[in-house]
Amino acid sequence: MLGLLQLLSLLTDPQTLPLAHHIFRLSHHETQALREGRLNRECNRRQQLLPLLNLLHAAAFLQLQRLWTAQGATIADTGDILRELEFSTKKNPRQLLRSLERHGRQSPPRHLPRRTRGGQEVNFTPLQLL
Repeated sequence: MLGLLQLLSLLTDPQTLPLAHHIFRLSHHETQALREGRLNRECNRRQQLLPLLNLLHAAAFLQLQRLWTAQGATIADTGDILRELEFSTKKNPRQLLRSLERHGRQSPPRHLPRRTRGGQEVNFTPLQLL
């Protein structure tokens, strides 16, 4: 919800609207995986687009976490890690999706207890991805 509110703020605040326009223009860059047709086969196989993009987004975050951890990365390594992530996402998005599916089978959903400022316990349940 916070992400949506922040996006809404970006689009409605006169100070940040030019940035939103710039980001929109960048989204039309020819090197995007979707524009390059790299996801066509998987979209056609699954007969869906948005759910596939959501899964690919989650799979990319999983891969980011794995790369970051495996390499013992710091903020100084961010550029290299993101380039590696972009390469693997474009080269074989289906492999990333399979990795997420395997991860989901190995990591059953569990409740993660969190406490609010008032001391009340709130349980957050991870969403079932697949």
